[in-house]
Amino acid sequence: MSGLIAIVSNDTEERQEMLSTLARQDLPASPLDSLPAVLTLVTEQNVQVIVLDLDTVPADNLFFKQLKTIKPSLAIVAFSSRPFHPELKIAFKEHIQACLRKPLDPDEFIFWIRSILRIQPEETVGPE
Repeated sequence: MSGLIAIVSNDTEERQEMLSTLARQDLPASPLDSLPAVLTLVTEQNVQVIVLDLDTVPADNLFFKQLKTIKPSLAIVAFSSRPFHPELKIAFKEHIQACLRKPLDPDEFIFWIRSILRIQPEETVGPE
């Protein structure tokens, strides 16, 4: 895997926990805390997955459309304490691959990231 995973959250503790979980799996990740930073990173680097906290980062349908216009192959995983986001109906229908419940289960989180990146559980992705 040569792409980056961007973790977007204003909850620094939760963001750090996700970064640590990904680091234990040798998956490269970058922490972000704003939507403009996401757009910049996706434009400038090979980002494969965006993991976005819907509770702390105010994204709307237009933002998700912009992301997918910049990079159509980008995978988006959302997470939230709310079970339903009617204001993001279009984003969920067209752009978001999964939405995980808070608090995040590290095993479920890694399962979804590996599934999206098509990494088998026994595969390593970093240097041997």
